[in-house]
Amino acid sequence: MSGHSKWKQIKHKKAINDKQRAKIFTKISKLITSAVIEGGGFSDPNINVKLRLAIEKAKVANMPKDNITRAVEKGSGPNRTNLKEVIYEGFGPHGVALVIHATSDNTTRTVNEVRTVIDKEGGKLGVQGSVSYLFKVIHHPELEYVPVFNMEISDKLASEQVIRLLENLEELDDVQQVFTNAVFPDSL
Repeated sequence: MSGHSKWKQIKHKKAINDKQRAKIFTKISKLITSAVIEGGGFSDPNINVKLRLAIEKAKVANMPKDNITRAVEKGSGPNRTNLKEVIYEGFGPHGVALVIHATSDNTTRTVNEVRTVIDKEGGKLGVQGSVSYLFKVIHHPELEYVPVFNMEISDKLASEQVIRLLENLEELDDVQQVFTNAVFPDSL
């Protein structure tokens, strides 16, 4: 009965959970570092509102205090990381509009990763301004894109393709958020 030990099952479940937590922690760390850099190097959450929000997000995700401290030091310390916030725009399958918010230290790598994911699902990465007019930008308290009009995807196969694209984009380490005008009916 090889392969049926309880320890092996626990080990595999733990490995999967640890991998998911590591991805979340990486995204939040980049968010914290970016907030410190954008805040002019201020590492005090009482002064830097964006940093305070990022730290609250980290605490909700049960991120260890040491990781939070390291992320703050990356943005303000002598070994300061040069992170940039970038916004990519594109079209997903079936004409769905996409706005992708990413934080990266290597924008060339990030744009290639985003382009690859979008191309695999039948979409196209657009240029700056190609879909942003379809969204209203809100800065309350974080950057958010709200669609001016929604595009309903009622076909089951089409909706699965769009959902798969959104999930694959969210899986990328540098991508912080993906906004879309796609709406899926409850009956799917």
